[in-house]
Amino acid sequence: MAKISAAVRAANKEKLDTIVEEIFWESGWDAVTLNSVSDRAGMGKSTLQNYYPNRKHFGEALRGKVFPVVLKALDTSSPSEFKISWETALSTDKRFRMVVNLLISNSTSDMTSDMTVQGIVRLRHHLAEQWSNEKMAYDTVMWVLGLSVLKLAES
Repeated sequence: MAKISAAVRAANKEKLDTIVEEIFWESGWDAVTLNSVSDRAGMGKSTLQNYYPNRKHFGEALRGKVFPVVLKALDTSSPSEFKISWETALSTDKRFRMVVNLLISNSTSDMTSDMTVQGIVRLRHHLAEQWSNEKMAYDTVMWVLGLSVLKLAES
């Protein structure tokens, strides 16, 4: 097998990250698979595994791209407005719902990503800063995540 240069590898990784992101936004996290990415990239699965050893690594392609989608959909002015905006976004915003589904499915998988944990902590800290109350932020995040599990299970 011929070695590729670091520049070619970086360009390939950037292209693959774009493909992962496209599939995620089109069809959700469940659609981001070794098969779907390798098919779209036109490369073999074994080659793709050199970039993403397992499914958990696909999440790296979404780093920094999902948290802004969540925040954009939410009113963080108060816990009650936050809860209302979360429930509304979960019901009406496809991209928001995809991110929440990713968050919950990843949280409950055998290979929970550190990005998932960091995302929840980041949201909680953002709210604690906004409201000057860590406990309120923690309780509110717990409430919306519980609501999300119930709503996603119903759909």
